[in-house]
Amino acid sequence: MALNNISMDRGIDHSLTDYEEARAALQQQEREISFDFAFKRDQSNLEIQASEVLDRIRIAEHERLKSTTGLERGQRFYEMLSAIEDSDLLRTAKRSPKGALLHCHFDAMLPPEVMLPMAQKMSNMHIKCTEPLVEAGSFSKALPEMQLLSKKKAMAMSHINIFDRSYSSNDWMLYSDFRRSFPTGDQGADEWLLSKIELQRSDAHSPQRTVNRCMP
Repeated sequence: MALNNISMDRGIDHSLTDYEEARAALQQQEREISFDFAFKRDQSNLEIQASEVLDRIRIAEHERLKSTTGLERGQRFYEMLSAIEDSDLLRTAKRSPKGALLHCHFDAMLPPEVMLPMAQKMSNMHIKCTEPLVEAGSFSKALPEMQLLSKKKAMAMSHINIFDRSYSSNDWMLYSDFRRSFPTGDQGADEWLLSKIELQRSDAHSPQRTVNRCMP
């Protein structure tokens, strides 16, 4: 990242003060482009105190888990599930306004059995995949994404077929056409999407997973 007008030429003998000022300027530039910069800048004293309390809970919980169970942040969901359910941080989030939904992505805000029937009623709902669905392996590896498109964009995508080998992963197929064209019918399409939206135990405990927790 550029330092704007701050010179860091190797040929100049900078003092420690010069370095610290340049470093502080770089850190400030980085803070200003973060998504939560405006919120942090304008937060009230009460909000600052609440954030500090949550940070203390988070740090204490991490240290407790690491010392008693060996679990650490970033491990797989099912490995952490029992710890999540017994988490002071989760209990705090449940008592907060809107619970933990403030940080949920849209797809995680509704149960799939509610979201998918709603999508079926939306005439401009479209779907795309990371690869064409043309063989058994592609159904296993492909990741779908759904989105409402404008009528103009939908018309331009009316010929798209995810089940064709020439399909491009950036193209959107009409969701109703996708369900109708799915090899095992619309119910099969719903079941396949459900398996992609919800974490399955096989995602964490697949018999093919190596000792390093990687798929071969």
